Amino acid sequence: MARQADPNLKDVAEQVRRTSKKPAEDDSSRLYISSGSTLLNLALSDRWDGGYSGGTMVNMIGDSSSGKTVLLLNMLAEASINPRLDNYRLIHDDAEHARAFDVAYLFGQALADRLEEPPAGNSTTIQELQANVYDAIKNGRQFLYAQDSWDSLSSIEELAKAEERIKGMRKGEDTKGSMHMEIAKIGGQIMRQTVGKVAKTDSLLFIIFQTRDNVSGYGPKKKRSGGNAPTFYATHEIWLKVKGFKKSKGRIIGVDVEARVSKNKLTGKKDRVAAFTIYYDYGVDDIGSMVDWMVEEGFWLMNKASIVADEFNLKCSRDKLIRTIEKDNKERKLCRLVGRRWLQLEESLKLDRKRRF
Repeated sequence: MARQADPNLKDVAEQVRRTSKKPAEDDSSRLYISSGSTLLNLALSDRWDGGYSGGTMVNMIGDSSSGKTVLLLNMLAEASINPRLDNYRLIHDDAEHARAFDVAYLFGQALADRLEEPPAGNSTTIQELQANVYDAIKNGRQFLYAQDSWDSLSSIEELAKAEERIKGMRKGEDTKGSMHMEIAKIGGQIMRQTVGKVAKTDSLLFIIFQTRDNVSGYGPKKKRSGGNAPTFYATHEIWLKVKGFKKSKGRIIGVDVEARVSKNKLTGKKDRVAAFTIYYDYGVDDIGSMVDWMVEEGFWLMNKASIVADEFNLKCSRDKLIRTIEKDNKERKLCRLVGRRWLQLEESLKLDRKRRF
């Protein structure tokens, strides 16, 4: 349940209602691809209708059970019903061999009909990933290539060293250890060679990374594999964190997720955060997250157990508000409203200074 709005936030909300402008929704020169979460779209691009941009690479890093694969498939599902992407190939490189979702049930028959794996099969090494992406480029059709995940990939060099160690062990020989730097080093070269080619096609390369505990005692508690190259070449880097779980009848039915955009070459804004729930039987609760955000930011008020949503002429419980919006097919109206309010808050953060140039 969304919390009672802070009175101070109400003042800010009233101020930005009066002073700021609507978001631009007519930028047809750039391809935008929805993440499946309106709030995450806004955190990525300041647009409610699309977050990722064509011709870029996206890194999504998250803890176990933080919804990485669901968000990946959510993005592909949004693409499957976007007329601008009708001719795009939707490729899921399931290197973990872990996709067990009923795709048609959770993400729609349109995605189930169009979803494909790389023609040469799911990647097992970073070199195979590069070859699969190159093959997609040579095919001539634009694509959304979703790789799940980087941590499941080895390298030709790493496999060769492993084979050498095994042979030595069988002969009773001493075997030397490895610092396992091959993937980070070669991965940097592959990123550099691949991202530029993807950019020229207006396609998207979406790579999932697992988090790892930082045992060094320095820096953040969590890190990810792959060295610095993935961050350097990415347009967006998103970190997912589990904030809690949703339960019903004593059983977990969903997970509360916080998505933090730690790198953003599209808007230049850092550390914008989107929070939403992913239900196992439904997917991303986009409407619920927007309702909560409107209350938390003070645009809608809580009156006891009721939310006052003036734009919908409603004063009712959170659950009834969500179901009414769904019943009346007002989802798009809510998305546009949240988009305007988001940009209003962003406008209120700008420095009131004379432009230098």
